[in-house]
Amino acid sequence: MPDMAWARFNLLRFEIPVNEVEKSWDVFLFARFTPDFQYKTLDFNMILNTAAGEERIHEYQMPVKSAEGTFLFNCVGDSCEGTLLLKRQLYLSKAGILKIEIENLTPRLVTEGVIGVGIRLVESGK
Repeated sequence: MPDMAWARFNLLRFEIPVNEVEKSWDVFLFARFTPDFQYKTLDFNMILNTAAGEERIHEYQMPVKSAEGTFLFNCVGDSCEGTLLLKRQLYLSKAGILKIEIENLTPRLVTEGVIGVGIRLVESGK
C-alpha cells in the first residue's frame, strides 16, 4: 500500500488461476499492519466471482486488536500479520480465473497503518 495506508475507495482486485476443479479450496485474506493501525477490526466487503459465473458477496470484520489495543496476532519488528478465513471448502465447477474484489469499509477516507492485503488459496484440509 502506498504510504502504508488503504484509501477507502481503493478497491483491491485479485485474479487467481485455478486449473484443478476436483478439489475444494479454502480462501484466506491476510493483512499486514503497522502500529499506526488504530482500529480493533478491519472491516471489508468481499465479492468473489468464479469462472462458472457464480458470485458470492459477504461483509467481514477481521479482529486486529484487543480491547486494550494490543495486536491479536504475531508481530515482527513494526509489522504484524493476521489471517482470516473468507470461504471454507469452495468447490469450483469450472477451471479458470477466480476473481476476488476487496472493498475497505472502514469509515475513514484513509485507513492508516495497513501495509498490504492479499489472498491465499489453499487446498482444503492442507
